[in-house]
Amino acid sequence: MIKKVLVPVDGSPHSVKAVELASDLASKYEAEIVLLHVLLRGHMPDGLKKAIEIEVGTRKTGSDHLVNMPQQIMA
Repeated sequence: MIKKVLVPVDGSPHSVKAVELASDLASKYEAEIVLLHVLLRGHMPDGLKKAIEIEVGTRKTGSDHLVNMPQQIMA
């Protein structure tokens, strides 16, 4: 049985399609989707930074499930 689906994303139309397919697969098996986006060291697009700030701000248990990111990236 599938429990997690890892989907690398880069914002391209192909990665959007991959997320759609992964969503269908995860729904079928009641699995978790994990999105992976690799960043260049020291560079984070403003949109992604804002999304992380929103996600961290909405978590009631804090950031214990987030991957540790260097502070210069988050700043």
